[in-house]
Amino acid sequence: MKIRVKIFAGFFIMAILMIVAGAISGIEFSRIGISINRILGENYKNIEASNQMLVGLEKQNNGILLILQGQWNDGYEELEDGSNTFIKGYNIVKNDTLDAVGKASIQSLETHLSALNMMKDSTLFNQQTATLKWYYEKPYRMITVMRHEVKTIQKINQDALYSTSTNLKERARRAIIPGIVVVVALLMFIAIFTYLVNHFFVNPLLRIKDRATDSLKYGRPFDVNIQTNDELKSLADVIKKLTNKNH
Repeated sequence: MKIRVKIFAGFFIMAILMIVAGAISGIEFSRIGISINRILGENYKNIEASNQMLVGLEKQNNGILLILQGQWNDGYEELEDGSNTFIKGYNIVKNDTLDAVGKASIQSLETHLSALNMMKDSTLFNQQTATLKWYYEKPYRMITVMRHEVKTIQKINQDALYSTSTNLKERARRAIIPGIVVVVALLMFIAIFTYLVNHFFVNPLLRIKDRATDSLKYGRPFDVNIQTNDELKSLADVIKKLTNKNH
């Protein structure tokens, strides 16, 4: 094998190792990025939607209390605003995949939401008699249960967000490992390649130079034995013939 082929092969292998290291790490980090956008985005969106639902429930509760105090216009406005706010968050959460506990909370919210709307229609909007006793026995209890279910859904998403963050941290660590392994392998290959270049190329050249110098100055025989069948062996053979002619 020619010297230029040997050197080119060495640099080619080093280039391949670097490309492999970059490709492996790049692909893994790309997957991590997709997971961040998809999983973390969904969890964060659901947490924000849960906060929106809690705000909506609080507004509805305040609206009912305003109506009980005789502030009908402000109460109805607050009640409607709270209902719309809750529905916006609820529509986001109910369409996402949840575990069994989360689905049970969604089902409970649907039941209580329907009952709460019927109660508001029959008692508040028709201006029927509404007392504090009625408030504590019906809307307050319903809103309290709904608030609990919303917090359950919120906790599920918070736990999922934490779990996903921990998992992504572990995946990021695993993504670095292949790059480290390839870099270590590259350093080892560079060390081996440097040794081989010195052993089969640099040192033979130095021996050829030293023996040629001795042969020209002192008339010593040119006795360099090159083991590799390449340009260095051809060079040594040519110099040997030249020195033999001179002697």
